[in-house]
Amino acid sequence: KINAQDSRFSQPTNSPLTLNPSMMALSTDFRAILNYRNQWGGIDKGYQTYAGSVMYPFYMKAKKDTNRIQRLDIGVNVLYEQAGAYKRVNANLNIAYGLHLNAANLVSAAINVGLVNHSINWNDQTFDEQYIWGSFDSDNPTGENPLSGRTNADVGFGLLWHFAPASGKLQAFAG
Repeated sequence: KINAQDSRFSQPTNSPLTLNPSMMALSTDFRAILNYRNQWGGIDKGYQTYAGSVMYPFYMKAKKDTNRIQRLDIGVNVLYEQAGAYKRVNANLNIAYGLHLNAANLVSAAINVGLVNHSINWNDQTFDEQYIWGSFDSDNPTGENPLSGRTNADVGFGLLWHFAPASGKLQAFAG
């Protein structure tokens, strides 16, 4: 059984390692990106997401007798989400290989590996069994068997094709 729930940003291309780790190949510069999202803020702390990424073009080399450029990128992505008492922390290492087929076409493949931790703060929870005759008593037994959290491996793979002719009037992506 596989369980997965990805984070959603309103501008997903501003969190490239969350969207598709092969997007590292789109830039030849060192990049550091911070993201923050706050949704439903008026409802018991709402839903908050913090993310940070660092990407570095580790290796670049032009192939002899062609205008093909090979590249290797490395990146780190850390994501923290909180919705009420629920928290998730996800940290990934990303490695991408990109190849410029010509001046306008780039293909890239990437893998990310990491860990994700899910946890719930049970001290902030209330249950029906704790309410007796209209009064709340946190010492009343609930019958719940709370788990403190779990940590799992997180593995992903991404592909990207990017078309950007020199005129700069058109760009196309597929991934």
